[in-house]
Amino acid sequence: MGTKTKVLIVDDDARNIRILEEVLSDEFLLDVAANGETALEQVSSFGPDIVLLDVMMPGIDGLEVCRRIRKHDSFRYIKIILVSGKARIEERLDGYAAGADDYITKPFDHMELLAKVNVYAKLKAIEEVDRLKTDFLSLITHEAGTPLNAIIGFSSALLNDDALSEEHREMTREILNAGRYLHEKIDRILLLSALKKSEEYPVSEVFSRDLIDDAQQLVAEDIRSKDITVNVQQEENFSIHGNYQLLQKALVFLMENAVKFSPDGGSVAIREFLSEDKEHHVIQLEDSGPGFDVSLAGSHFKEFGIADIQHHDRGLGISLALTKLIVENYGGAVSAANGAQGGAVLTLSFPAANSRDEADTHARQGGV
Repeated sequence: MGTKTKVLIVDDDARNIRILEEVLSDEFLLDVAANGETALEQVSSFGPDIVLLDVMMPGIDGLEVCRRIRKHDSFRYIKIILVSGKARIEERLDGYAAGADDYITKPFDHMELLAKVNVYAKLKAIEEVDRLKTDFLSLITHEAGTPLNAIIGFSSALLNDDALSEEHREMTREILNAGRYLHEKIDRILLLSALKKSEEYPVSEVFSRDLIDDAQQLVAEDIRSKDITVNVQQEENFSIHGNYQLLQKALVFLMENAVKFSPDGGSVAIREFLSEDKEHHVIQLEDSGPGFDVSLAGSHFKEFGIADIQHHDRGLGISLALTKLIVENYGGAVSAANGAQGGAVLTLSFPAANSRDEADTHARQGGV
């Protein structure tokens, strides 16, 4: 049997407490506090998942209790539902500004209150699991970094040993390639974790031509190994307000994807242009591969979006997800489609100069 969700009821009216206990006691583990000071103590000792918080109380009122709870990072997942006899929109907005998740007015419908508490109990559990997975991935990837650096470093040194037999040289080369592959995946998982946590990165004016040129250089070895022809069509050299390293990674991920799925001797087209409505600058990559599976539409940009884990061969399915996170954090958009000749077409779109204010505002509001 699962652990019951803990609900802390905070109200200075004993009658209101009895009503709430009657509504919630069958499904939830309850504790009560008759004032703000006791509520703050109970948040630490009882550890509630949800706080039902009366707004009007003597001493510390509900809004101040809410603010103080939100100051503690260890309480960030607690869901706070304000309960008040005040129903004006201004009063509701004050509650949300204080950090409340929801607001319910007295007299309330018992079934509605029960439904809200159940919804927030599920939401809290989902958020905690998601954060746990992110933290676990970060821990594992950090711990793996040191041994992988040793594997890559020592195998690279061994390859420089002229006394190594050809058979052992091939084995060492396999070790080196496997180490580099794992190191690359770890770097991408760490980046995904950082972006999910909204870590901040310095921004500047980034020019599209520099991004395209550098992306080709960084993927040059893959391009040469498959004898891929890259055709670049540039109408103008436009600027993007963002972090150069992140935007460079986004374009590299798309280039790697295009080269990977193109056949040996195939081609990749890179087009850079202003949209017909003059509102967006566009960078578009089209490969000569089989294109996207239309049955998987909408899943291409989901992290770890592997369609069939039982028959999965290679890759974690996070490169396109990373691209989407990076581009959207700088006011852009990314889309996937199939070209007229069958290849995959990936399109990055950024607001043009006359739409830049909107992108800047988006980047400042919790973006990277």
